[in-house]
Amino acid sequence: MKNKERIRSLDILRGLAILGTLGTNIWLFAYLGEINYIFTFTHNKWWLSEDDFLRILFLSVINGKLLGLLAIMFGVGLELKYQQSKRLNQTWPGRYIWLSLILLTEGLLHFIFVLEYDILMSYAVTAIVVSFIVKMRKTMIQITMISAAAIHLFFIVLVFLGVLTNSIGDELVAVPKEGVNLYQHGSWMNQMQYRLFHFWELRTEAIFVIPFNICMFLIGVLLVRIGVFDNNSNGINIRKRMMKAGLLVGLPLNLLLFVPGGYFDFPVRYILPLFYRLDTWEPLVS
Repeated sequence: MKNKERIRSLDILRGLAILGTLGTNIWLFAYLGEINYIFTFTHNKWWLSEDDFLRILFLSVINGKLLGLLAIMFGVGLELKYQQSKRLNQTWPGRYIWLSLILLTEGLLHFIFVLEYDILMSYAVTAIVVSFIVKMRKTMIQITMISAAAIHLFFIVLVFLGVLTNSIGDELVAVPKEGVNLYQHGSWMNQMQYRLFHFWELRTEAIFVIPFNICMFLIGVLLVRIGVFDNNSNGINIRKRMMKAGLLVGLPLNLLLFVPGGYFDFPVRYILPLFYRLDTWEPLVS
């Protein structure tokens, strides 16, 4: 930005995204990494259990949305860094690549020594890719953003069709209990060995969401460029439209998670974050 004042809304949104990510993962912590608790193929008789009702209500509001918001915030930060490099006549991406590699290393260490549900590695790879895209013309950025969204939607539709035929859902329900038993009875060294020996298997989602992350990063970049965070009438109007779209369109759609059978688990987590901010697309592609 041209002035040196902090953009308070960005700090609030970053905090909200991080807290929301914790709100999603807290079910994994509570059930020793049992991934079925953030899906609804099982444990979805919410009308019989107060705990299940609260869990699904909570996941309806935050599952996937805050990861998408955090990706947008990364894109916003990338664009601010890019603008700063231009003002200072610095080479881009230059040092930003090294910052991304540090983030990648931090994510890898978190994956190995703490927990396998790490998103930083995926964000770091995405940041390196997007750091070159932001130098392109607006039209090319828009084409790349829409193409990444289309690739992501294509794979999610395939997964959704798999859920409808029960082939995907059955596999998730049948996830080996090795990880759960490990966190309940195994040592820290056993846990690290497990993560290293199952590296690619446990990194599937982090790789799978890279097109999604690219789209969200670029949304963040273009939001800065159209002045969403500016303290003027233009910024205020865009923010109001985004809020209306999220509340009137996004929120009701997320309640589809209450439909038994897990049919909408993947759309709610991996598609609705794209459309939760429907009103952003019109100014971004105009």
